Amino acid sequence: MPKLYEAIAELLDAERTYRKAGNKERESKARYDADSLGRRFFPSGSGIDAGSTLDHRGGSRYFTIYSQYHAMNESGMYDRWIDFTVYVSPRLAGDPEVVVKGRFGRYSDMRDTIEEWFRDTLCAEIPGEGVAA
Repeated sequence: MPKLYEAIAELLDAERTYRKAGNKERESKARYDADSLGRRFFPSGSGIDAGSTLDHRGGSRYFTIYSQYHAMNESGMYDRWIDFTVYVSPRLAGDPEVVVKGRFGRYSDMRDTIEEWFRDTLCAEIPGEGVAA
């Protein structure tokens, strides 16, 4: 079983290959499949309440995910939305480098937590027979 980041990188590479070849149907399917993996497996809830969006300009060298965190104050009330970006750089050996950047301000302790959520998710094996774009 492939890990989630491997499947996404493979689909992004396939999408780019089909785009260059002018095969719109296969390009669209690879794009749809990559987005479907994100919708199905990216972290959701616990403050990540608006979903996450995969940037399709990446590939096997890197890819980017955009999301938001709904921060709570000391009183347990939602305080504000924090936009953040997850940069994923697959490596030849081992798990990918996962870096979260955003303007967390007084919620900077959440950056490490969110980074861990995405790293764990991206490094998890996904069910299925593999990726076929």
